[in-house]
Amino acid sequence: MPNEATRMTEEQRYLLDLQGFLVVENALTPEQVAALDAEVTSRMEQEAPEASTHRFGGLLTWGRPFRDLIDNPRILPCLEEVLGPGLRLDHDYCDVIRRGKGPIGTTLHGGGTPFDPVQFYRFAEGIPRSGLFVVAYNLRDVHPGDGGFGCVPGSHKANLPFPAAWRDLSQPHACTRAVTGPAGTAILFTEALAVGHHGFQRPVQPTAVRIIGFDFFGGGAAEQFPQRLSGVLGFQVPQCDVDGSECEVGDAGAADPVDFRLFMKLLPERDHLARVLTDEQRAEAVHDAIDDQAVGRQMGVRA
Repeated sequence: MPNEATRMTEEQRYLLDLQGFLVVENALTPEQVAALDAEVTSRMEQEAPEASTHRFGGLLTWGRPFRDLIDNPRILPCLEEVLGPGLRLDHDYCDVIRRGKGPIGTTLHGGGTPFDPVQFYRFAEGIPRSGLFVVAYNLRDVHPGDGGFGCVPGSHKANLPFPAAWRDLSQPHACTRAVTGPAGTAILFTEALAVGHHGFQRPVQPTAVRIIGFDFFGGGAAEQFPQRLSGVLGFQVPQCDVDGSECEVGDAGAADPVDFRLFMKLLPERDHLARVLTDEQRAEAVHDAIDDQAVGRQMGVRA
């Protein structure tokens, strides 16, 4: 648990519980925004120069500016309060929307009902708790009508399923909200919230909407990576837990991370950044970050 000096404020905690999301302004410095945006521009020119929209994954291999988002000091206290100090990075993405619909379309997904043990929300003992919890950064200014993040505030606590007829954000229902903000803004939200992308609605199109998303997960149930899955996926299981304690490889009680699209752990050697596994690629990549001064708390590891 973060100490009192670094926990969310009462106002932030109230808004997160009320809305299911929280807006943090100036979560990134102008220098960070410039570095991240320049890399995304270069990748778009190489991989999708004419695309109206595109989604990237595997951002941790793009360099230190992207890995620094894992334990952003402006955001980490909120994550630790909601998910606990043993949090994990589940997966990442970068969405670029130049015109029309975004890479995931305009259909809302999620909602508090039916219950999903991976994507849930509850409030207990004065603390908000969540399953998957997302941090989405704006790399460009997002104005009303530009598209980008949309949601149904409060739907994370709904007792009834969200009406299917209202899920299309290209024709948004009055209960939906577009969450905007300047470059460097972070939007934190529980995946129990009904969320999606708005399409462009303004007559004049902006240059692009660029959003980096990092999905985090609490560490309690996934402390160990089961040997029975590691063999299938070609992943070498470390001989230690991510918090430094010993674990038995292949513990039958370990949770299967079948819902994870990006799973990583720090190796026993502290100076090596995590192995990165994506189930889309079914491939293993090991990044040696000795010269990059890897941060001990990255990847959900307590320093």
